Amino acid sequence: MRTLFNERGNLRPISALTDDESAAITSIDVITRRGVAGNASVDTVVRIQLADKTKSLEMLAKHFALMTERLEMSSDGQLLERLDRGRLRGLGENGHMLPSHDAVETIAGD
Repeated sequence: MRTLFNERGNLRPISALTDDESAAITSIDVITRRGVAGNASVDTVVRIQLADKTKSLEMLAKHFALMTERLEMSSDGQLLERLDRGRLRGLGENGHMLPSHDAVETIAGD
């Protein structure tokens, strides 16, 4: 960041920046405002936005599969059994309601 300015604190000309320095800049805003009424001074504010290195590195790592996001789920079968019992309890053949959970287990030969 310091290399973007000269020794007096002014922004170096864009043509004088190296390729790396200019590649790191995403935007430059120059705001000029007049000083206090009656005063002929003009204030200039230069706002420089640099590229987000962290986000760029994260995107590169994902692209080259150096960093993968995984969601691993495991079940010992209890969840599937509960879902199946719930489906059986809620819907019966020909749209008839089946007996309660306890009755289903009894019929199934728990």
